[in-house]
Parts: sequence; C-alpha cells; structure tokens
Amino acid sequence: MTGTNIDMYRFSWRLAILALALAATGCRGGFQLRNYQNNEALFQAALREFGRGKWDNAAAGFEKLTLELAPRDTLAARSFWYLGLARHKQRDYLRAAQAFQRIFESYPDDSLAERALYQEGRAYQALWTRPDRDASYGDAALATYTSITTYYPNSTFKDSVALQVKVLEQMFAEKTYDTGMYYYRDKAWDSGVLYFRQVVENWPDSPRARDASLRLIDTYRVLSYKQEMDEVCAVIRSKYADDPEVTKACPPPAAAAAKPPTAGDTITLR
Repeated sequence: MTGTNIDMYRFSWRLAILALALAATGCRGGFQLRNYQNNEALFQAALREFGRGKWDNAAAGFEKLTLELAPRDTLAARSFWYLGLARHKQRDYLRAAQAFQRIFESYPDDSLAERALYQEGRAYQALWTRPDRDASYGDAALATYTSITTYYPNSTFKDSVALQVKVLEQMFAEKTYDTGMYYYRDKAWDSGVLYFRQVVENWPDSPRARDASLRLIDTYRVLSYKQEMDEVCAVIRSKYADDPEVTKACPPPAAAAAKPPTAGDTITLR
C-alpha cells in the first residue's frame, strides 16, 4: 500500500469514527437542558422533542421540569403527563406509571387526571404480560382500573377499562388454574380444590372456569364427595349444555341412573 493510499485509509477511518461519534450524540440533536433560561422555554423545547419522537430528550426535559416547577405551576401537571408518555414510549413502564400516578394524586381536579389514571393502568398492565409471572403489576393495574370506575363512573374510558379488566381477569384465572393443576397432578386434592374453586367463583365467565369445574368433578369423584360433585355438575350442565366433555363428565341424571359405572369410566389424573 502506497503512502498516499495509507493516508487516504487513515482519513477514511477517522471519518468513520467521527460519523459514529456524531451518531452517538445525535440523539440529543442540540438539545441541552442548560440552554434554556426558564421553565417555559424548557417546556416548549421538550415538547418539540416529544413531537419529533426524541423520547430520551423529551423525558429528560420533562423530568427536570417536574423537579423544579412549583406545585401550583400550570405546567406541572402537563409536565408529568408528557413525562409519563415519553417513559411509556421508552418502554420504561414502571416510571411511566409513577409519572401518571403523580397527576391523579397531586392534581385530582386537573383535566388530565382521568386520562392519567387510565394511562397508569395501561402502564402497569404492560409490566404483566404472562400469567406464569408474578402478578403484582397485574394487581396494580386492576386496582387502578377500579379507581377509574369509582371516581369517574361516567368515564369516557369506561368501555376500554371493561375490555382491559376482562383481559386481566382471564390472566388471573389462567394463573390460578395453573396453580390448581400443580396440586392436582401431585394428588394434593384439597389444595387443588381451593384454587379451582377460586377460578369458578371469581372469574365465572373466563374460559378456565369450565376447565376448573371439570377438574373439580374429577377431584370430587376421587374423594367420593358425591354431593359436591352433583352441585358442580348441576351448574355446568346448564352453563355448557352442548359441551360433549361436560356431558361425559356430568351425564343427565336419567342417563346416569340407566348406565351403571364401569371400569372404563375411571378418570385419568395425569
């Protein structure tokens, strides 16, 4: 390689390094917190960054405002609002929920309070996406949605809240059913019954309510709890009248009387 080629190679390499450095710092695009002399100017600048999709810059600006603005400042609630939205865009759902929560707690009469409460619930819900994981954030989301129906009975988010609550309830039912199955497979019958009954009683409209009812029947049959088994059968026969598996587990009384049990009717538990 000639000297000229070496120099060109070094120059190109330096350009590449410079380009990488600019790319690394380009996310700020000239946005520096210290450049804004007052809160109004910073708010407008952070709002512009938010509009451009520069979530890091927007979050930094609005977070600074939430720390420095007086509680009665008209920009305070709006700063928490945009901070929460920016955090949500960053997938920082916990801090997003905390920002939205501050609006409802500190500015309950603000026009943003109802929307902030809904967004808080959505942020907590985003933290619980699998029934087999810890349900603490699911509990927090459900409690937040309950607060909306309590404080805003005519909420514009009423239908959306009902839909999200249904999603959460199905996840809670799934989690509780899976716990019941853990004991069921280990033949810890009494413990399994407790969880299956929770599913049936707390979330009767969830798909798992049917499955929990069938597992209760299996368990009661093993334990020879005929009265309890008959009670569950009476309920699910009317609720799932056309379900073949329900009909097989709980044949109509006349059919059950006509056909005595045989060895082939034994339930497989594993």
